[in-house]
Amino acid sequence: MDNVTNSSQPQQTQQPGPTPIEAWERLCAAFSADPELWLEVHQAISDPASYFARHQQTLAEWDCYSPDQISPWLALTQWLAAKDHLVELNSRDSSDELWAAFQDMPQVAHSSADLTPVYQEQVHLIHGVIRANRILAPTGLSILRLDTGADTFSLTIIPSASVPGVIELAASLGYNARQFSNADASAAIQAGWRGYSNQSLKGPWYPAAGTIGKRIGALAIDAFALVAIMNLAVFGGIAINGANNNESGVIFGVLIAVSLLYMFALAAVCGQTGATLGMLVFGLRIVQHDTLGKAGFGRCLGRGAMIFLVIFWIWALVLLITTASDKSGRIRGIQDRASGTSVLDIRRGLNPFTTN
Repeated sequence: MDNVTNSSQPQQTQQPGPTPIEAWERLCAAFSADPELWLEVHQAISDPASYFARHQQTLAEWDCYSPDQISPWLALTQWLAAKDHLVELNSRDSSDELWAAFQDMPQVAHSSADLTPVYQEQVHLIHGVIRANRILAPTGLSILRLDTGADTFSLTIIPSASVPGVIELAASLGYNARQFSNADASAAIQAGWRGYSNQSLKGPWYPAAGTIGKRIGALAIDAFALVAIMNLAVFGGIAINGANNNESGVIFGVLIAVSLLYMFALAAVCGQTGATLGMLVFGLRIVQHDTLGKAGFGRCLGRGAMIFLVIFWIWALVLLITTASDKSGRIRGIQDRASGTSVLDIRRGLNPFTTN
């Protein structure tokens, strides 16, 4: 009886997904209501030789020289570019070039969005895209990157509601469409810092290396603070216990202990905040070199121990020479390289401790 009951229950069947042809047609409709786009893509699928013959001169600009290189994705991106629905930039372009490219896009012209804040020289392209996305969001539009090459940024603007479907359809067809996020901005900052030079992009979005003059000034303040603490410890002890010529060894031990405690305390504070007293005065911060994150106690302790040896003038000369001779422009001495840290000037550039 149970078997009869179970067999009479309707069985749920999984709805089949769209065929590749249906997926391409839907993708075209998501990008544009103009039926011409689907006709172009359909010909690239069904008759790539005819498509190549029609567009041979234009395709050469896209490094396409044979019908074998024709794909529906190429047809789609080429049509969007021809209609000013897509702009082609590269990783070396900056935010002001993005602004100029977007001015000719009908999606921007028909919206109420004012992209003027995007026009900033020496601001990385990715940061410009993220800023433009925030400006476009209230108008119901979003920027999408279509993958057309490793160093190429093929950017289009579509309704925000269509973005998830477009990304999913493109992925189902073996292509990549994606939005930019804060993670992309962070990666751009880190990549820019690793390739930093004195001619790099500058401003509050980008790290700036702390100069030797400021670093020497900060070290002088920290050394003065240490000497002041040592004097307080010595004279405080004398005031309490009275002067005794036989206690010179004890005084020396106290000075060593105070110096070590001071170095450990600085490492703990600097590892979390990136700054010593002297660095606060000069607007410097110590960060982990590769990630621009907090340096941590261990790195700051190792770096501090190497700097502490400046009491030997020859070592002080080594630190100065290695820092000044850093050809990368990041002004990293042997103490920075050994500890995996960098010193940033947050008054001239990015402050990783306050920037999201």
